[in-house]
Amino acid sequence: MFFSIECKRNYELISVLISFGDNLLVLSPDDIRNSIIERISNMSKMYHLINPSLL
Repeated sequence: MFFSIECKRNYELISVLISFGDNLLVLSPDDIRNSIIERISNMSKMYHLINPSLL
């Protein structure tokens, strides 16, 4: 399924989109997609610092 919404980029929007986990793929706009990638990457780095075997 494809969905489209009109809204302004904000912290809550990024948080809600991330909350869908691997059940959602943001295709555009690039700035929102990149914000999601950055937040997930930062989360992954933190968990790997705690437990490096989580690769």
